[in-house]
Formats: sequence, structure tokens, C-alpha cells
Amino acid sequence: MQEVVLVEVQAAHQCWCIELSEKFKDSSLTGIPTHAERPNSISHIFIVRTPDIPRVIEFIKKHPMTTIVKVLKKSEGTAIVVVEQPKNSLFVTAATNFGAVMTEPSYTHNGTDTLSLLFRDEKNVKAMFSELVEDYDVKLLSKRLIPVEELSLETYQTSGFFKFQTASRLLSQRQREVFSLACQRGYFEIPKKVSIEELSREMGLDARTVADHLRRAQSKLSPVISDILRLF
Repeated sequence: MQEVVLVEVQAAHQCWCIELSEKFKDSSLTGIPTHAERPNSISHIFIVRTPDIPRVIEFIKKHPMTTIVKVLKKSEGTAIVVVEQPKNSLFVTAATNFGAVMTEPSYTHNGTDTLSLLFRDEKNVKAMFSELVEDYDVKLLSKRLIPVEELSLETYQTSGFFKFQTASRLLSQRQREVFSLACQRGYFEIPKKVSIEELSREMGLDARTVADHLRRAQSKLSPVISDILRLF
């Protein structure tokens, strides 16, 4: 039975995206490859999220690895930009040399790229890791074998990573903090290891406020989890 391979990888390498996410700690980039290619360059659309839009855009424009930068839309905390850059500066370009196809936009945060890639067989995956190890710090996060007869358009949305990233941005900062602490302290375990009252004391918030933040966070994340389970 012929199978294709869906993998999720994390990569750290020399790239303006990586440098930006390291320099501006609260920033992230979602990259969507486009087909505006030149012999030695390629253009991407990036959704930039940062509390410091002016400085981040200036950083992108002045970086030696970018050749053309066009700002399509800019608002408080978010910008959509088209960036042309050398092909050899991107991990995804190197991965495509081994037959990889991106199934979701890339995500760059805290000094790493996270990508979902589809390969026609495991030999290509092994070859990529073997030959790119010297130039890229690549880590395999997950791997799934899919019979060819089961391939569908949904295959290109089955890693779930981008869905979770999108959902997490729906949460307010306080909702993320409360939900994260609740997970760390074992609130969702059976039996619970911590109560709402204990969480509220640790965070210095009213118990009713903590319970409300948890309820709102769960209501936003639950539909995403349901969608992902439906695809597997």
C-alpha cells in the first residue's frame, strides 16, 4: 500500500524571520508562500503580529536578506506585508528540494519556524533530515502516514497546528494566563489537583473572575479541538 507522509517540523536557522522573532520577543509571523518567483528570489505574504509595528516593519525593510517589502495593511498590533527574499534563505525552499509541499502557513515565534509538510514517501523525509542537518537545526514534532487512497483536500489541514495558533490568538492575554496556569496546576485532571479558589489566590484575582476566564477560554478552544478530532 502506497503512503504519503505528513510531518510537522520545527527549524532554527539564519533567516530574517528568525532574527525578528528573537529581537522582538512578543512578535510572531505567519508566512504564506506566493508564486511571485524570480530566478533567485521568492515572495511571501506575512501576517506580522507585534506590539511594535513601526519598529518591526523598519527592521524587515532594512534587513540584508530582504529585497522588496510592501506593506499591504497596517493596524495596531498587526500588519500584512509582502516580502521578497533570496530563495536560499528559507528553510521551506530547502525542504521543497526533497519533494516537500507546505500544507499550512508557516509560523515563526521565539527563534523557530514551525511548518507542516507533505512528502510522497519516508525516503524523502529521511533524506531531508540527513542532508539539511548541517545548515538547519531541524526537529521532528510529529509524523503521520496516510494511504494514498485516503488523500483528500482535508489532508492539507490535518496537522492542527495552525488551527491552534489561530485559536490561541482569539484568547485575551488574561485568558491565556489563567488557562495556562490551570493546565500546569492540574485543574483539568481527574481528580482536580487545584481548585478555582487556589488558582485565584495564586493569580491575585477574584475566584469568579478566574472561573469566567476559564469558561471563555474553553468555549473558544473546544470547537477547534472538535474540528481537529474530526479530521483524524
